Amino acid sequence: MAFNTTINQLSGTSTFYDWFIKENNEIISKLNQITVSGVTSGDGVLATTDATSGLVTVSIGGTSGNILGGLTFSGAVSFLGETVVPNTSFKTTGITVGTSGYTFGSVVRITSAGYTLAKANSADGAEVIGVLSSLNNKYSVVTVSGRIDGNFTTVAGGTLSPGCVYFLSPSSSGSITTTEPSTIGYVSKPVIIGLGQTAGMIVQYRGNYLNSTTIGNGNSGSNKIYITLPASRNPGTYGFSAGNFLSYAQDQIDGNTFFHQYLKDTGRTSINGWFLSGCSDYTYTTPQANSYYGVNNEEEFIIGMVESITTSGSDLIYQLITHGSTVILPYSISSYSSSKVGSWLISGVTYNVSAAGITQMQKVNYNEYNPNTRLGFVFDTSPSYWYVDIKNVNLNNAGPASLQNLVSNLVMTNTQNFAFNGDFSVWQRDTGKTSYTTAGNVYFADNWIRRQTGITSGVQSLVRQDFSSTSTEVEGNPSYYVNIKCVANPGGTDPNSNTYSIGHVIENINTFNGSNITVGFYAKCALSGYSAKVYFARYSGGSQVSKSTIATVDLSTTWTKHTLTYEVPDLTASPPFSDDYIEIGIDMIPAVKRAYDLGLPTGTNLTVSVASFVVYNGVYSTPSHNFERYEDKFKKAQKFYYTTYSSSQTSATKTMLPTDEPALNTYTFTYLPNSPFSVLKFPTIMREEPSVTVYSPFTGIASEMYNYTASKDLRNASTTTGYNNAMRYSRLGSSTVSTVQDTSSVRINIGSGAVPYDVINCHVVADASYPI
Repeated sequence: MAFNTTINQLSGTSTFYDWFIKENNEIISKLNQITVSGVTSGDGVLATTDATSGLVTVSIGGTSGNILGGLTFSGAVSFLGETVVPNTSFKTTGITVGTSGYTFGSVVRITSAGYTLAKANSADGAEVIGVLSSLNNKYSVVTVSGRIDGNFTTVAGGTLSPGCVYFLSPSSSGSITTTEPSTIGYVSKPVIIGLGQTAGMIVQYRGNYLNSTTIGNGNSGSNKIYITLPASRNPGTYGFSAGNFLSYAQDQIDGNTFFHQYLKDTGRTSINGWFLSGCSDYTYTTPQANSYYGVNNEEEFIIGMVESITTSGSDLIYQLITHGSTVILPYSISSYSSSKVGSWLISGVTYNVSAAGITQMQKVNYNEYNPNTRLGFVFDTSPSYWYVDIKNVNLNNAGPASLQNLVSNLVMTNTQNFAFNGDFSVWQRDTGKTSYTTAGNVYFADNWIRRQTGITSGVQSLVRQDFSSTSTEVEGNPSYYVNIKCVANPGGTDPNSNTYSIGHVIENINTFNGSNITVGFYAKCALSGYSAKVYFARYSGGSQVSKSTIATVDLSTTWTKHTLTYEVPDLTASPPFSDDYIEIGIDMIPAVKRAYDLGLPTGTNLTVSVASFVVYNGVYSTPSHNFERYEDKFKKAQKFYYTTYSSSQTSATKTMLPTDEPALNTYTFTYLPNSPFSVLKFPTIMREEPSVTVYSPFTGIASEMYNYTASKDLRNASTTTGYNNAMRYSRLGSSTVSTVQDTSSVRINIGSGAVPYDVINCHVVADASYPI
């Protein structure tokens, strides 16, 4: 409220008449003029006036309840009713528009140097603080919880799916993935739950550090201990470093000059009772006549392997793993030119120590039959982790052969089956799922090749069969086996010159060079008196480098276990090799030859059945048939072949639901303005850049996608309209779909037939299989 003018003051010389005039003309008249003349409103504050009552009404938030500008409260704020907060965020000046590597949706963490992109490949790297929800010229906004909206395609490889959990990526900094990390040393860290294609809810779940993995028959966690050693003793000078094993024998060291001399003569120094591990295979010296200070069974003092070292004041904290899986490899293994798969033992090599420190680090040996202490296992020819398992091994003096076999097979139980899909459980391709009679070489189950030349098409077949859920005939509890028909055309030529085999692919032509392997499988034949050959072959670029027969096996009419050992010869062919691999399998030609010689009609039910196929590095008389979890096998298979089709669908066919909706397993994305593409990240890094084919789920046509918004394939959507009446078009003769890919992902480009905000569906097949 306000007066229109002011009332002038009277002076000391003013008369009564002056007072009279002021009273009537100024004071009374101006008082009558007092009204609520106006109220000024601010941003988000609505004020109204009532001249009759003289009241002013103020509403914070206005009629819409929306305050567009910022609002700051210096004191405490209390709410009695429900409070809706979309997210919790804060500004940061460390990241702005154009900062390299950062975009909307980037997951960030904080370090002493400032903000950086988070990554799930380590515990420190996965300490997520929040997600970038806005990038501006002077600052950016980090949201720590709640909803954010925007284009997630850069960080997620595509739009978000409602209800889908997105984890921090272990391979791409700042990105998210629907594939939960499972590698030892990685962190399973949920970051966002999809609310819609362009909306997500940030969640602050605790990350799970993966320090165990499935090995052999079950889970094995890592057990760790921590020891404190004085930094002033410089433990690193004496080999106390990551990858080396440490022993403890304080009672042997205290006051025992002979033991000190023994350590010195073997190149070691003890610190507070701790010293580099070794075995009793050293050559002992005697400092004086008739003095013996050798230590029996020194390997019994081994405690564990150093994983990490941290500084705490004047001390060093050593983390030792005593049992379980670790990404730290012992020096001998990490530097080994051709790593051996199997158990490794403590070495008897003397350490060399000089003023400059250790010149020859602690070594372990690949030798399962050395009477020393086993330290652990390597499961891969190119190991990325090591399994610590400290046990005394004395197979040379283990007693009867049956006991030695028992110990050997117990060791083998935890080793790697190189034929990871030997139970035929991973079967992404259509080939042979119901039947297959076409001639030629072909992949059927993942990493299985059927080779066939010279046998008349139509008189042979390849079919997947199911075991009953209660079947106990075959070890390994497989769900599937394969039937291979083995009747040649009697009118054809002698099949001895033909090819007819199934083999499992194993990476790297140099695998097993000079090693012994054990091959095991179950087989049966529909008729008696037939046989097959087991073979070992090497390939480079699809061409056979060498092939040899391991053995010939007689086939029974009931499921029978076959176990064969083979000394793999060194590779004599000269490199370079490319796309090289090993194939170990079963040659059906002996059965085909016998059927041919007997003149069996082509309609005869002569089939050879194969199940539970294993390949181990080493010699085992009665190996167990062990297979990894399906999830682990499936991930290995996706290194070679990836498809969005499910196991119940046939590639290149229509996969619409009865409601005329695309099947849920189709890849779905939204065409966003200025982004006529989507990036699909493969669940694992593929072996090489794959060939990629995109299919429409509406028609099954290759190099085509379905425009869900237009209810047509892209090529047929021309002249229809979409969002904001934008016209769709397709150029005559132009491609509607193109792809650009590498080993990690594929970018799917829309050539025509869509406009911004159209929803697109497709199936994707990426093939990085070895050439055959």
